[in-house]
Amino acid sequence: MSGGPLGAETDIYGLQIKTTHHTPLIWDMIFTTRAQFEAVDTFGDSDFVPIFDRQFLGGSYTLRGYEYREVGPRESEGRDSIGGNSYAFASIELTTPLWDNVRGAIFYDWGFVNAESWDFDPAKYNDNYGFGLRLQLPGFPLQLDYAWPISYHEDRGETGKPRFNFLMGHTY
Repeated sequence: MSGGPLGAETDIYGLQIKTTHHTPLIWDMIFTTRAQFEAVDTFGDSDFVPIFDRQFLGGSYTLRGYEYREVGPRESEGRDSIGGNSYAFASIELTTPLWDNVRGAIFYDWGFVNAESWDFDPAKYNDNYGFGLRLQLPGFPLQLDYAWPISYHEDRGETGKPRFNFLMGHTY
């Protein structure tokens, strides 16, 4: 929440729900599921959510088959993403040991961003699949992923080209 009694220039509030579950399987495999929902809205005298508080998907932490912040509503006369006020995201991932401190991964990501607050209609969803490596270096975990978009929207400037992602740290 910002604005109102907190004194910011815009009056907005939001709700975010996240969950992650890791399931150990045979042969030291791990099946991970993750889901996120978030919405922001205005109150009081404000009639818009500033761009820095809007929602986007894409990149190493969400839809790995898309560029960072690529998924979401666009300007009416351009291809620049302006973000939305609601989103949902889900991911499943299976990892298996390959060598000491190295795991292989296959994954599927799904999500959407809508312009309106509290609009969770998945009509314009995006999804991708891919594979990757997880390197567990002491104090320095690395994640390398290669992902292909499945559902993409050319009218929003999405190309459908596969993406390579490099991440230091954990996503789950």
